[in-house]
Amino acid sequence: MRRVMNMYLPESFHDVSEDHTYPIIMINGSHGIKFFHMISGIVKHLSSVTLMPEAIVISFDEEKHYAPNVYTNGM
Repeated sequence: MRRVMNMYLPESFHDVSEDHTYPIIMINGSHGIKFFHMISGIVKHLSSVTLMPEAIVISFDEEKHYAPNVYTNGM
């Protein structure tokens, strides 16, 4: 099965050591389609002003659910 996804990588992703890790933000279903660019922009801005760590943002462009149901806040 082929899955289509969007992925945002921090600018420093290819420059840091192999031991460096990033948190991952996963957006699923219609939320992933609608809000990927907005959320990745917010992550980029907040990490540039050191209000959050740099993070990887991933969204799936399908209505199917691939991620575990954690921290959904009732969505």
